[in-house]
Amino acid sequence: MRSEVDVCLQPGLVDPGSLGGSIAVVVDVLRATTTMCQALGNGASAIVPCGSVEEASLLGKVIPGERVLVCGERDGLKPAGYDLGNGPGEFSSARVRGCVLVMATTNGTPAILRSRPALRTIVASFLNLDSTVQYLATAQTAVTIICAGEKGGPSWEDTLLAGHIAEGLRSSGFDLRGDGARIAAELAVSTRGKPLVELLRQGAGGQRLLRQGFGDDIDHAATRDSLRLVAVLRSDPARVEIDQSV
Repeated sequence: MRSEVDVCLQPGLVDPGSLGGSIAVVVDVLRATTTMCQALGNGASAIVPCGSVEEASLLGKVIPGERVLVCGERDGLKPAGYDLGNGPGEFSSARVRGCVLVMATTNGTPAILRSRPALRTIVASFLNLDSTVQYLATAQTAVTIICAGEKGGPSWEDTLLAGHIAEGLRSSGFDLRGDGARIAAELAVSTRGKPLVELLRQGAGGQRLLRQGFGDDIDHAATRDSLRLVAVLRSDPARVEIDQSV
C-alpha cells in the first residue's frame, strides 16, 4: 500500500485526533520555521515553542541554565523584553550557539503545538526542503503537512512550500490525499522556474514584511537548500532539535 501525503492549508483544518498514524510537517515560511531551522543550523541546542508571548516570557525565566534566549514576535514585531525577534538573520552563530531558545510567534509556534498528537513532527522550510523530503521519503509513513497560515487563514508561501514537499514525495511514490494536497502541488508545479524570492514577496505575508521593513527576511527564506538538517519536535518537554540520526 502506497503512503499518502495530505496538506492542511490552515491550522483550523487540522484534526489532532487524526494525526496519530502520520508524520506531521509544520511550515511557516515567513518566518517561524525558517528562523527555527536557521537557528539550529547556527548551533542553537533547542527551541521551545510556546503558545503565547506571555508564556514564553515566563518560561524563559524558569528554564535552568544561563544560555536561554526569549524570542519571537507579536504582529510581526519583537515584543518588549525579548532578546530576539523572529527574523532568521538575527539568529547568527555568535548569538545563538549553545543556547536554548524559547519562542512564541503569531502562527508558527501554535501550529507546532497543535501537531503534537502526530507520530512525529518535523519543522520545515525552503532552507532544508531537500533534506526534509528525503527524510520523509525514507520513512515511508503517511505525512500530514500543516500550514501555519496567516491569522487563521491560508497563506501563499506556506501553501507553496507544502506543494514542493508534496511533489517531492509524489516523485518518491506517495499519493496525494485530499484537495489540500492537490491545490498545494498544483501551485508548486505552476510556479516552477520562477524566482523563489519573487514568489515569496507576492503573498499577504510577504507584503506585510515588506511594509514593516523586513525584506531581508524574505530573501533569507528563499535560500533554498542552504541547510542540510532535519528539525524534529521532541516531547517532555516540547522542544525542536536537529535529528542527529539523519
